[in-house]
Amino acid sequence: MERGRAGEPEPVEDFGEVEPALVQEAEAEEPGFIGAHLAIILRLAAGIGVVLVIIGTIVAVITQGRLPTVTVDIGSLPGSLLRLDPDAILTLGIMMFVAAPAFGVAYLVQAFLRIHDRLYAAIAAVVLLILVSSVLITLGLRGV
Repeated sequence: MERGRAGEPEPVEDFGEVEPALVQEAEAEEPGFIGAHLAIILRLAAGIGVVLVIIGTIVAVITQGRLPTVTVDIGSLPGSLLRLDPDAILTLGIMMFVAAPAFGVAYLVQAFLRIHDRLYAAIAAVVLLILVSSVLITLGLRGV
């Protein structure tokens, strides 16, 4: 192969076409896609939280003539949600805001495992463990 003139890149040899499926698989596992997917997960979780807070506020204003002022204990949350209690709907929305980072870190664990990056998967798993254990400890201290 001849070398190009000074400052010009060397020509690249063509080894034929690559299978389109292999190209798509490689593109789907690039770190840029991990960031894009993480952003979608966080936006979705935040969007659901916003919608729940708005619905809880609207239901409270319509049914009680006031804005929601209290949150509902986790133990009574399912029953309160079935009764469409506006405070419970608002509480669920707030819980979505709190859980969004955990959803994102859980996604990162599986994404790093999928691209065989065990170091970052382990780091993300430790962060997820810290997040979940801190919530469980806090709930345990409250006696829930």
